[in-house]
Amino acid sequence: MARTMNRVLKTKAKLSMTTLLKSELSSISEKELSRELNISLSKLRKDRERGKHYAFFREGRAIRYRIIDVLDELKAKTTRAVA
Repeated sequence: MARTMNRVLKTKAKLSMTTLLKSELSSISEKELSRELNISLSKLRKDRERGKHYAFFREGRAIRYRIIDVLDELKAKTTRAVA
C-alpha cells in the first residue's frame, strides 16, 4: 500500500500545468509554479512584490496561484510569427 501511495505522489509531482488544470487541483504553490516555469523562486517572489505577472492569493500563510490565471497570462504573452 505504501509503495503504491509513493508512486502516486511521485507521479503527481511530475504533472504538467495542462494536466493539473484538467485534474481536480485548481491552484498551485509558488514552489510548483517556479519549477514549472523554470524560474527561480526568488524571481517569482520579487515579481509578486512588484505587482508583475501572475495573480495570486493567500491560503493561510501559503501563496497560491490559480492555474487558469497562469495559463491565461502565458497565453497572452505568446506571440505569433507574421508572414
